[in-house]
Amino acid sequence: MNRLRVLISEGAKASFIGDLKGNGIPYESIGYTLFIPNSPKGRMAIRMVRERYGTQSIIVKECI
Repeated sequence: MNRLRVLISEGAKASFIGDLKGNGIPYESIGYTLFIPNSPKGRMAIRMVRERYGTQSIIVKECI
């Protein structure tokens, strides 16, 4: 399965990780970069951060 590389702002990081843990989504974290599976639950967590903190708070890139 492809993974997504998520670059996230300091303010949104705790909320995003809380969403990931609450939905049982595995992730790897290196500073403000997180790697998550490209799944419907993962994309929904990204959408929730965008709604709460705005589009400038998160950047998503696809990893192969």
